Amino acid sequence: GGRRESNRSGSDSEELCALPPTAQAPPFGRKEEESAPGERLGSPEGLGSPSSSNWMEDMCGHLAELCLYILEMLDSHLMVFDLKCVSGIQRLKEYLYVLRELYFFSPCVLKLRKSQQDLISVLQGSTRSAVKGWFNIQSASLMPYTSGCKEEMQAMKELTELCLRECKLVKGHVNQIFEIVEFNYFSEYIIAVDNLLADHIKSKILLFKEEANTDPEVSTVTFQTYLSIREIVALEEEASVGAEDRFLLHEYPAWFKSMVSNWIRTTYQKCRDRIDKAIEIDEVVKVTDEVEFSSSAVDAKGFLLSMAGFWRHLQWPVADEALGFLGALVQNICDAAGYYVNRVYTSIESSDLYDEQHRFRVSESLCIILNNMEHIRKTILELEKHLDLDQLCLSAKKSRIGDQAKELLKNMIKVSDEEIGRKISDHIERIAHRLKPDVAGYIESMMTVEKDVSSETAIDPLLEFLEKNLQTLGDYLLYPVFWGILGEVWSSSVETISATYATIPNKGGQQYLYQRLYDALEILRNFFHGGGKALSSKDLDTEEFKELFSKLGQLCLSTRKLIMKFCEELVAQQSRAEGVLGHLLLSARFNPDKSAVEVSLIQGEKLPALDRTGFSDPYVELTLMPDWLFPDTVKKKFKTAVHEKTLDPFFNEDFFLPANKEDLDNEGSILILATYDHDTVGSDDFAGICVISCKEILSYSKPIIHIEKEEGEEEKEKEKEDDKGLSKRVSRKNFKLPLFHFDNQATAFKELRLRGKLQHDQEAGTFYRTLKKRYVPTASQQKRLSRLLS
Repeated sequence: GGRRESNRSGSDSEELCALPPTAQAPPFGRKEEESAPGERLGSPEGLGSPSSSNWMEDMCGHLAELCLYILEMLDSHLMVFDLKCVSGIQRLKEYLYVLRELYFFSPCVLKLRKSQQDLISVLQGSTRSAVKGWFNIQSASLMPYTSGCKEEMQAMKELTELCLRECKLVKGHVNQIFEIVEFNYFSEYIIAVDNLLADHIKSKILLFKEEANTDPEVSTVTFQTYLSIREIVALEEEASVGAEDRFLLHEYPAWFKSMVSNWIRTTYQKCRDRIDKAIEIDEVVKVTDEVEFSSSAVDAKGFLLSMAGFWRHLQWPVADEALGFLGALVQNICDAAGYYVNRVYTSIESSDLYDEQHRFRVSESLCIILNNMEHIRKTILELEKHLDLDQLCLSAKKSRIGDQAKELLKNMIKVSDEEIGRKISDHIERIAHRLKPDVAGYIESMMTVEKDVSSETAIDPLLEFLEKNLQTLGDYLLYPVFWGILGEVWSSSVETISATYATIPNKGGQQYLYQRLYDALEILRNFFHGGGKALSSKDLDTEEFKELFSKLGQLCLSTRKLIMKFCEELVAQQSRAEGVLGHLLLSARFNPDKSAVEVSLIQGEKLPALDRTGFSDPYVELTLMPDWLFPDTVKKKFKTAVHEKTLDPFFNEDFFLPANKEDLDNEGSILILATYDHDTVGSDDFAGICVISCKEILSYSKPIIHIEKEEGEEEKEKEKEDDKGLSKRVSRKNFKLPLFHFDNQATAFKELRLRGKLQHDQEAGTFYRTLKKRYVPTASQQKRLSRLLS
């Protein structure tokens, strides 16, 4: 040791030689009085006698005994040295310093048995021996007084946690001490702990496997044991062991696989119990300045995320198995969310939702309950992020089930979201339904207000009622819920106005009532639109609204405007015609020279067979409408010749129907081509009509001038926009139009009938009778046509 002592300070030398009292008892294990004669250190006959010829050999023997003594101490060093305190660590360090110096002194080492001459091998054995002794003592001390599953499993958990703490201590502090002798203590320590703990846990799990898979309390204990084992296994990744050594704890997935489902069930049941408790002690929590929840919603979200946190703690190492477990966990989280939503859903029914006059009122508590449901719904939608589905499914792609599993899990989340969404929508509809009687009452009151009162004044009470309730909703509800309620209240208001419209009797003098409903509908639309800050035009302009608004708008029109509206409807019906009654082929343009619509009727195709012979004798009658714009077409009939016994007549006739360009340029100006079957006896049979908008004819009637070819220039064609020189050439539009029968149940047509019959409106009556006579088939004709088409 002298060659190393020269490199250290004096204090280090003293530290090296200062052994604990137990180490200084000569001669290392025997009392002084029991020493053999001549063996006492310092006696003339012993080691200290310079006259002795074998003093070196004796000294080496004594040093070898010291070495063996230290090795014996190391065999139980975990019990001898308190490695959790500084003094214990210092004592172990002193022993290791001495042991290192002894092994540097080769004469001393030669005195040891051959198996003890390699310090690393000896320390490996000492470490495993010490760990085994320590483990047996600890497992015995933790053994419960009564033998039962819960007690045994609790002891197993505590022993595993103790082993984990000791492994961390060894890695962090003790391993550095053994670097004095260049020994990797941590690796030897953890392999020893691994093998002992693995045998212990396997035996306990095998003994109590059934209880561990059914008892919730035992389930919690086994999961905590699993977590500790997983941490030990993670520490083992940093250890370096020989080829003959094997970590047995790495087999832990096989031991715990059957328990995972019970862990998930236990987590779900705990979540439900906590939700019940949270609802019992529920109180309002102001999350932001504008939005409030109850404490149960905030707690429930935490419980659901804790279930997701269970998955992050689990970190099941086998990817394919993990996907199955994750599916069960996601389903349980969704079920727990649904359980909470159902609990608060039923609480609305028991709430006081009506005031003293038994009118429905929107209360703060109602808004908070809806916010709670939306809060949980949002939590479900965040599950994918909290569970990190992308990473898990990516690791399972080798088995070709990663993407399928991801879609399945997403679908489970989607189904739960939709289920909660239905609950929220159901309550939104209920709120709108409960507001509906009040809205209907206000509209009924509005309809009884005197004629001379404006619609804006008559509808004010309804707007005040809606504003008061919607303001409460807007103040307390989350935006997604508020927009949902706003849309439902709007739809309910439209339904109420539609129902009111249906109750108006079909008699004269009711036009002002239609006008009031029309104005009310328009005012309410603006109210719910909120200048673009509330419902969008897409949300407001539903099919029901557009149909009702169109009906009321037509009923409010003057007779002539109503006729023009009817003509526009005919054009729309033409675009929807299917052609089962055949077609007419023609071309049309506006001829400015003659101030007329020039129509070239070419032929008919597949016209209906209205005679018993299976043919028809078709002809076509042309008319411009409305008649007050085109009186000349009323005075003179424009019709083709009759073509006998054919369904595909070739007319090839031109007609000039007098008209001004200004009169043609109206939405309600139309050209009607009515096809009939000529009968020698009785009235002619009506086959169908074709309708063309005069504005469309004008749009294709542009004047074209022939351009002369100039030298060095190509021929050009120019359009001239003014009406001068239009006689050169005018383009025309070709049409192939299907015949159809117009809808005699259309709002405008029925209103014209009512005005002519009940209100004695001569113009409406004349127009109605003309339409019915010319373009509505009789009952017998309709019957024949139906039979023919079928």
